Amino acid sequence: MTSDIETKGLIDTIFERFMEIMSIRPFQPKVNDFLRGEFIKSLNKVETELKPSINFVTDNQELELLNNYVFQNLQNHADQIGDQLRQELQRGMLNKETPTELKKRVKELFTDTKYTNRMKTVLRTEKLRANNAGAFSGAEQAQEAGIKLKKYLDVTMDTKTSNICRHGEYPKYGTKEQAIPLDEDFVVRVDNKTYSAKYPPFHPNCFLSGTKITTDKGEKNIEDIQIGDNVLTHKNRFKEVYGTMVNKTDEIFKIETNNGVLNVTGEHPIMTRNGWKLAKDITEKDWIMYIK
Repeated sequence: MTSDIETKGLIDTIFERFMEIMSIRPFQPKVNDFLRGEFIKSLNKVETELKPSINFVTDNQELELLNNYVFQNLQNHADQIGDQLRQELQRGMLNKETPTELKKRVKELFTDTKYTNRMKTVLRTEKLRANNAGAFSGAEQAQEAGIKLKKYLDVTMDTKTSNICRHGEYPKYGTKEQAIPLDEDFVVRVDNKTYSAKYPPFHPNCFLSGTKITTDKGEKNIEDIQIGDNVLTHKNRFKEVYGTMVNKTDEIFKIETNNGVLNVTGEHPIMTRNGWKLAKDITEKDWIMYIK
């Protein structure tokens, strides 16, 4: 028993120290400056092209929301690496591995390029989000000043382009002739899912309406969650909600456990004993996290 407690304490100590190192909090000012620069660059581009008889104003509230949203995405990425580290250390210690063998596990984890590639993808997506948010803000201000505008999508096609853009948005809204009014949503259907938003990107991972979410003030239906609410995370701590979105889909997965049934869309990430997995990839061999 004493050995088990000491082992758990060692894992916790290593994990906590690692999470301190992996925290991107010190870089948040630089991330915020980067996003602000991209937002204002697109805002100014709209102003230059339209030459309206007004001075465009930067929406600081929208920028703050964007900054918090992106920061949380990046920190979640670091947290996932931390979770994987804890699992590797636990498996190694359960297997009675030597310090050299444990070091090999950790080294292999950090030489896995999927984490680096994931971070690059997140940064690219959020740069695009800041660009589009700035352009849309400028267009809204111009329209309020009496300039009638429409919008269409100019999608860069490469290996990182999502299926939503490649097969859904672009063919439907990809030319000036297919432009829609500024205040309307882009609505597309891909793989039996319906997505809608004022501007891309939007890659939601969703629970169904009626799903109970634990907040610091009690349970709420997920559709009633609002920006500013504090919701319980997989780390058994409350975190503030910085943004919400809606995804309409016909593809529903029912995950039955000894603690009840979870109904969720296929793209929603689920924390399992072996790390994060999409709901559609969960099998009967998986164990998923449950917080009482």
